[in-house]
Amino acid sequence: MDTDVISGRDAMAPAAGDGGARGKAGSRKHLSSIANYVLHQCSLTLHKSVDDLVADFESGLKNAALDNYSRRLVEYCSLQALQSLTSPDLGDTLHEGSLGRFTFDMMLAWETPTSSDQQITMESIAKEREDRKEPLGANEAVMGDDTSLFYSDMMPLLVNEDPTVGEDAYVWFGSVFPLACDVVNARFTFEALTATTANRLHYPAYDKFLKEMDKYVTTHNSHGQIIFSLYQA
Repeated sequence: MDTDVISGRDAMAPAAGDGGARGKAGSRKHLSSIANYVLHQCSLTLHKSVDDLVADFESGLKNAALDNYSRRLVEYCSLQALQSLTSPDLGDTLHEGSLGRFTFDMMLAWETPTSSDQQITMESIAKEREDRKEPLGANEAVMGDDTSLFYSDMMPLLVNEDPTVGEDAYVWFGSVFPLACDVVNARFTFEALTATTANRLHYPAYDKFLKEMDKYVTTHNSHGQIIFSLYQA
């Protein structure tokens, strides 16, 4: 596994609502800043230029005009990178944090693939911040004991302005990276993980869950069996 390219997220890596990638060489105007960033990271992982990745993607298209072109491009590049990254030493990469951050960015890019999506997201976030009255822990009383324990040591980390992932993006990612969730129960898992955060998944919760899943898989199975099962389907 080539982990150097994902060892620690670039301090200037763009969030879903930022414009930091727009000025970078090779960035595409139709993509959001986070989608451009993910494509760049995928190109480093695969030792290919972004242009070559896009050419490979387009060579497999049946129609020149494809619905959801930008999202499909993010899906293609993410899957190629995941196939390269997942290996027997997956657990080491997970626990040092780089793979968790990279895969979370993939979900952000899938959810906000285009520059127009980014603008809508920025406007929505601004409105939510303006309208938000309810404190983060207001729903704590309705949580089960297990959920409360899961979040008890992370609540301070969740009160921030970092971008968050929605349900559809999480369900999609579970279909290509089974360690993130059981795709059959993905929506239930997402509901449990976002019980206190208004149905938006924060990175600290995702990262902790991913590491706990890795511990379980290490004990009960081999990474190869669970990670590559869907790739071979």
